[in-house]
Amino acid sequence: MLESKKLHLIFLVLSSLVCSILFANSSAQASELRLTQISTGFAHTCSVDKLGNVYCWGNNEVGQIGIGTTNSPIAPATKLPNFSKVKMVSAGAAHNCVIDKNENLYCWGQNGNGKLGIGTLDQSNSPVKVNGIAKVKFVHASRLATCAISNGDVYCFGSNEFGELQTESKDKNVLVPSKVPGISEAKKVLVGTQVACALVSGNKLYCWGTQSNGRLGNGLEDNKAYPPTQMELPEDVIDFGVGAGHICAITGNEGNLYCWGYGEKGQLGNSVSPISSATPTKVNGLKSIKKVHLNRFGTCSLDVANQVFCWGGGEYLQNGNTERKDTNSPVLISNLKSVKILSTSSSYTSHMCAIENSGDTKCWGYGSSLQLGNSVQGDLAIPVKIFETASSASKSSKPSKAGQRDVLIQCKKGKQLKEVIGVAPKCPSGFSEVLIKKPKSVFYLDLKLGCYSANYPVTSLIAPTGREDYKTLFESDCKTPYHFQVIFSGQVKTTNGSPLPTQDEIQTHCVNQYKSVFGTESPRSAKPGGIFLSWFFPDAGFEASKYPQRGICYVWKWDVNQTYGAAPYAMAVTSPMVKRS
Repeated sequence: MLESKKLHLIFLVLSSLVCSILFANSSAQASELRLTQISTGFAHTCSVDKLGNVYCWGNNEVGQIGIGTTNSPIAPATKLPNFSKVKMVSAGAAHNCVIDKNENLYCWGQNGNGKLGIGTLDQSNSPVKVNGIAKVKFVHASRLATCAISNGDVYCFGSNEFGELQTESKDKNVLVPSKVPGISEAKKVLVGTQVACALVSGNKLYCWGTQSNGRLGNGLEDNKAYPPTQMELPEDVIDFGVGAGHICAITGNEGNLYCWGYGEKGQLGNSVSPISSATPTKVNGLKSIKKVHLNRFGTCSLDVANQVFCWGGGEYLQNGNTERKDTNSPVLISNLKSVKILSTSSSYTSHMCAIENSGDTKCWGYGSSLQLGNSVQGDLAIPVKIFETASSASKSSKPSKAGQRDVLIQCKKGKQLKEVIGVAPKCPSGFSEVLIKKPKSVFYLDLKLGCYSANYPVTSLIAPTGREDYKTLFESDCKTPYHFQVIFSGQVKTTNGSPLPTQDEIQTHCVNQYKSVFGTESPRSAKPGGIFLSWFFPDAGFEASKYPQRGICYVWKWDVNQTYGAAPYAMAVTSPMVKRS
């Protein structure tokens, strides 16, 4: 599929662009915390301690920390007022929900598609009670929607553009809790991207939503929306997880694990990386699994020996691979001792946390907004105890080489000569730059028609993908080797005037732009020397407000014979790929 080779591009959103750190008066050091729950969002983390207090930290651009402001990022852990003896917390991509001591539901943060369930699309920087639902036993917040259990029934709210929620309400944005018919005696519910599943009494698993990439596990990939359907698995289901496009379930007394759905990043764990699997496939190499938690493109499991194994996407080190490579079979996560609790996750997160029997909590993976709790911005492959400074993060200064997009400059002071590496490097005080006059950098949603380079001067073959520096691109001409060319920059038509284009909307728009420019259909697979289509678009927070309905369509040539981890190389191109009148 066209989008399958670049999902890591189009889902990269909501990163923190503010580097100041707010130390709130209600913050608490990790040594004071003994957590019983922890939940990871896209760029923030929330937890519950043994007294039932709620703490959050990390990105706060859309009020997801719940402290009434949008100062960001927030570290260390900040206690939310007015909550005690909380029963559960769930972190979505950019919003959160808690079940309080009276089993009422409260949500806050970004509210695109109505996922706060408060009857409006208004963002809330503080917790707001969700009406129309009571005696809540379970809640799961995801990227575009939220689902909860009350009296054994499942209620969902948020994006329902394709009928994926299967609620009694057929609105494209379900603004208040609406019941999902066909589910009763539910014990757990999780919602992903256009799919949701619930575990019911009798240990049976039901899933519903759209069938894209075989997510419903019934052997079909017809992209239609289906009502709740029981999954056909070899034995009773003990636990399950839902990611952005894949699902896994633990079955039987032996703790076997089966996965299905989107699998190109290796998240199905079957030692191959198919684009998708429409039927459940057993994960080999694991024994006696008792818990499974899925993130955006990855999977993590906890076995009876209290060991954690992860696999799948590795662009943010979330699978424990220090080279940012995807893995399609389970890998033991190091530096964890006797884990008792794995973090619950939004289907859109790329970092994980674990609570050890000792009481220590450790996190790893995506860390641009201090969501790992170690007060250092950067990704980590090895779990680090929260709120202890890491000895090293992924933002290390290494010599530039093919496969990196960092810019190398030389700085001189007298006879001293220093090299500085980074996305936008600067010379130390007293030094002057003697090599490389950097061109103007452009924020990715400000790109106009023309050519750009992801790394200037071009010292690498890497295409713009995979890490935070994709947001800073450099003006170039169409004769610069390894450039890419923007063929469209402007507004994309969205449903109901939403400022957030969906993946399908931006894909359809860019495919049409490609046909208009080249006179042919866009390629469905990468070929050496062939032109390939990609796109950028905004998500929640400042991007949605500043760049409403924005879309960028661009083309480049992909050398499929070379890769750097999850990211592809571009082929040298020293002339425009297309000339527009």
